[in-house]
Amino acid sequence: MATPKRLPWALVASVSLALALGLAAESRGQDVTCYCRLALASGADPLTGGLEIRDWEELHVYNTSPLEMLEYQVKNCAARCMQRAQQDPAFSDPAGLCRKVARAFDGRRQAVARIDENPPVRAFFVPLKCCPVAATAGPVSCPAGWTFDANGPGTLKCRRNAGHLAAEPLPPNGTPVGAWGIVLGADVWQWGPPAPAGSGAPAEFRPCS
Repeated sequence: MATPKRLPWALVASVSLALALGLAAESRGQDVTCYCRLALASGADPLTGGLEIRDWEELHVYNTSPLEMLEYQVKNCAARCMQRAQQDPAFSDPAGLCRKVARAFDGRRQAVARIDENPPVRAFFVPLKCCPVAATAGPVSCPAGWTFDANGPGTLKCRRNAGHLAAEPLPPNGTPVGAWGIVLGADVWQWGPPAPAGSGAPAEFRPCS
């Protein structure tokens, strides 16, 4: 009777290793990724809309197994996204966000989490309202070629040279020339209005209630 041949030890070991790796891969399952996005959104904007402030793309990767429930990863991803939002200097600065939106705004700053291609969930939100604030009045600005003079009549605080006096004797300094000018030395100066109001700084937007 013939004695059965034994398989070489190296072959047995390689087959065992392949089976072990196959079982490990099967038990590990498929990795899932946590995404997080910060945005300014109004009531009509969906969770994926609004003015984007920050997109961290891949926030965390979960090594899952077939026995794990996706619900855990969704809740954990939302918690991570909320924590990241609260730590972000840009997201926690309402004044900076109002300057960024640069218009009247009544909505919310929100953090939205998502696991792979699953529907997004709102992880965190804070109401935000921005209102226009008129620019602070600065010094009088005169048009090009004019000089500021606080002693001008009424609202006419700008003057420019309108001519030179050659006749002697010269009128005293400050002699009015009708309602439009004044004599200073040997020159006649014309009064004029300041630069148009629209040439000043535009209104800015700040947080309001």
